[in-house]
Amino acid sequence: SRPSDMVALPRQMHFESPNLSFQVSEGEPDDSNAAPITPSSKKTLTPARKRRQKARQQARGLKLHLEHSIKEGASPLQRAKLHLEHGQAEQRGCRFASAIHSFFKAAALFRQCSRTVALATALDHAALTYCQAQQQGKESAIQEHFKESFFFRCLHEALKLRKEELGPWHVDTVDTLQHLALLFMLT
Repeated sequence: SRPSDMVALPRQMHFESPNLSFQVSEGEPDDSNAAPITPSSKKTLTPARKRRQKARQQARGLKLHLEHSIKEGASPLQRAKLHLEHGQAEQRGCRFASAIHSFFKAAALFRQCSRTVALATALDHAALTYCQAQQQGKESAIQEHFKESFFFRCLHEALKLRKEELGPWHVDTVDTLQHLALLFMLT
């Protein structure tokens, strides 16, 4: 049994909440907000675009490593850490829907392993990624699956977990408060 204020992230990658039901597919989500880098555009790569390209390459490498670790029978904790790293690489590459997808997979696995601080990190990253997508006007692919209130609940749960485990003045707890304020300002 879980408390009613806990964001529902079941172990089978099916997400439910009072206002939302979401099944995570095994494939990549449609992340149409990420423009592909074509050979003709390589001549005019800006530093920011180079960073995104490098992050996307890292994400592809992490995805292959994750697939290999699943075949080799990696523990749920190892897979969760890889999903978290993959989500961070996708976030840096501005592939926001894919990043959120990875963060929620990591959150479900961290919950399964009873890793509350890591669970809070995954939830926090998912909500922060939504804020970044919203700031760049690329939240439409995400809003097809999640309502804004879902990310508020994610941050509230992350804040609660971090306060319990780390204390109210820990830097990560304060960061979660800042992310909650940012999400509030963007709505």
